[in-house]
Amino acid sequence: MKNFFVTLCFIIANIIVFAAPGDTVFVKTFTFSDINARRNTFYFPTGTQTWEKILMYYTIKCDAATTADSYPCGEWDYTTYTNVYKHTGVLDSTQYTHPKYTVNNTNFETLSGNSNPKYHFFEKVFEKTNYSYSNLNTTNVLNANININSGINPQNKDYKIYMLYSADLLSASGLTAGEITELDLATTSGTETLEFPCKLKISTTNLTSLSNQNVSQLTFTTVFDGYLFYDETTGKLHFSFTTPFIYNGTSSLVIELSSYENIHAINFSGEENIENTFLFTQESDNYLGIENLTYIPVPKEAFAPIMNEISISLWLYGDPILQPQNDWLFEGVDADNQRQISSHFPWSDSHVCWDAGNDGSGYDRIEKAAVTDEYEGKWNHVVFTKNATTGSMKVYLNGVLWHSGTGKYKPVQNISKFVIGSSASLNQNDCYDGYIDDFCIWDKELSLSEIQQIIYDRPQSSNPNLLVYYDFDEDLSADQHIIDKSDNNFDTELWGTLRRKSYKNVGRFKNFEIGNSLQQLTFYSGDYTPTTETVNYTTQELLNPYLLREFYLADTYTVLTANTFLYYPEYELTTHANLTIDTT
Repeated sequence: MKNFFVTLCFIIANIIVFAAPGDTVFVKTFTFSDINARRNTFYFPTGTQTWEKILMYYTIKCDAATTADSYPCGEWDYTTYTNVYKHTGVLDSTQYTHPKYTVNNTNFETLSGNSNPKYHFFEKVFEKTNYSYSNLNTTNVLNANININSGINPQNKDYKIYMLYSADLLSASGLTAGEITELDLATTSGTETLEFPCKLKISTTNLTSLSNQNVSQLTFTTVFDGYLFYDETTGKLHFSFTTPFIYNGTSSLVIELSSYENIHAINFSGEENIENTFLFTQESDNYLGIENLTYIPVPKEAFAPIMNEISISLWLYGDPILQPQNDWLFEGVDADNQRQISSHFPWSDSHVCWDAGNDGSGYDRIEKAAVTDEYEGKWNHVVFTKNATTGSMKVYLNGVLWHSGTGKYKPVQNISKFVIGSSASLNQNDCYDGYIDDFCIWDKELSLSEIQQIIYDRPQSSNPNLLVYYDFDEDLSADQHIIDKSDNNFDTELWGTLRRKSYKNVGRFKNFEIGNSLQQLTFYSGDYTPTTETVNYTTQELLNPYLLREFYLADTYTVLTANTFLYYPEYELTTHANLTIDTT
């Protein structure tokens, strides 16, 4: 018996097979009802006949019933391919080659590097304003009764805090409308002299409490952006505003303090039992860059509980130079390499696609055209959900339902390979370009209220529906290992270019702790004469290393035997104050 394989990109109506002269045998294969069939096995009649000639006839047509897209004739319906295979039953050997070494998942001829970290230095100029008063007024707000843990410590390095002072509190303290020129924050930092870059902002508001979500809606004015010198004799952080802040005398004030390169522990003095008026960053918050052939595999065991419901949530920031383009944000396939789940965010036509569920006849999809700021140039929180029982598929953008579809009943099943940042086939041109953070996989359809709870706050690691949680908060100098912060321990590692990044100061916008105390401060105002002085300082940022991998041959397959992070020798960057860049 011989097997007859046919692979087509069109719908085939009939195939006719002729036997010996005078005797015709018809073998009917694909019909117009086989709308999703692409390949199958068709058997010749049994017996001792020999076949002199085999002719294949097929009819192609456009069909509105096609499920691949919304068009009777879609973008792929222009060519057909037919492959006929004759199986001999003999296993042939195919030569396979694999490089002994790769760098960032690619081959190379020669490479030079060392393990000493290299940095990008930023030279900055700060025009500090000094005020000389002929009539000075100071307004003290609150008393310095307790020590307040601010979350500012050498381990974090970058931090941000928010402090809300109500209009009633400011009025009772004696603050009136007019210019505010300087500000003191009382500390308990001891006798150590501190120097570090930081930024201070102020916003007027009608808020009565602070939360992760509402603070992001405020509009701030930057009053200090430079290098701060802490004088241990005063016990205060003193900020001399670059430009006076105009207070209207009736609003509450929110003060934002942040730093992206601080190696000091700083605590403040103030009063307690003032609920929801203090936000601070207790832990560091980093994210991951994806570019070139870079991807993150997720262990297939993580998907064992998934069948009828799934949700995937993450923060993403598309590269504004490269997006939109044809790439994959993630993809999962089954053992037959059929797509079970994936997303383009977006495709080159700016359409966002969410695919979930495949019963062998094709996958369910919803898609929608997106505008530029929904996929590039800014951070967006995205949640994809699928419920095969109700037939619902949804995409949420920044806590709001953005797109949905019904009648999507195909289950998500038997995922054997799942990749973040690329297609499952790992083609270099399929890789996403941008940044991602807080990637979570859930075995249920998240509701709107559940989604709104996790946008700006970390999910609970003990949540029984949380299968995977990669927050990418490993240290910036850490290796390629990525820790699963759920209770399931599905740790993994990054393949490709390692680009760990920090939000630094003003970039921090989530995962704040809420305090029940508030810092004592002093406002300065009055009649003054300003002068300026120039302060030069330099900050630094760790350059991305490259990943050298070594393999060896074990029987008929290759095994990864070593990972080494290297930096290009004698290579560093310096960005000068005039924004010119030098390399060494």
